[in-house]
Amino acid sequence: MSKKSKFKKLSLLTDREKEVLYYISQSYKNKQIAKSLFICVKTVEKHKQNMIKKLKLKNTAQLIIYSGLNFLNVLLFITAFLPEDIF
Repeated sequence: MSKKSKFKKLSLLTDREKEVLYYISQSYKNKQIAKSLFICVKTVEKHKQNMIKKLKLKNTAQLIIYSGLNFLNVLLFITAFLPEDIF
């Protein structure tokens, strides 16, 4: 898969889904993700379901693999929205 198509797939996700994907790439559990993002565990589960569907994956295991392979892309996306003085 080319870099362009990886970014294209990633662009299908909402900002919140990308945040959840980042935490998945960091091995956070649903409860930890929910606490970090101030959302319900059910909401995290729904975001995961939506990402699996949008990315045309088969299950959560594939989502975990995808998050690991695309960790840098997700991180770059998230840091683009952080205030400059944070670094």
